[in-house]
Amino acid sequence: MDMKIKVEVNGLVYDSSNPKCKCILSNSQRKLYAFLLVLDGDMTRRYWGEYDHDAPEDSIGNDSNLLIVFYVQIMPDDFIMQLHRF
Repeated sequence: MDMKIKVEVNGLVYDSSNPKCKCILSNSQRKLYAFLLVLDGDMTRRYWGEYDHDAPEDSIGNDSNLLIVFYVQIMPDDFIMQLHRF
């Protein structure tokens, strides 16, 4: 059974059942980076930047508050742990 997640913040929508939406956590050069594709009406918005689990409020640049709300709601802890294993 697939877990479906839908999060809406300030008119932007992340819907795991929509192929246009993505949420990716990547580890590169000893740093974590988060990348999100969310819907803004008919448009797709991209947000990305450095991410730190210990200081999420300081992560992902200018849109950090918006992104952290999305990221924390989208990425359950057990899934994050799976990503860290790669």
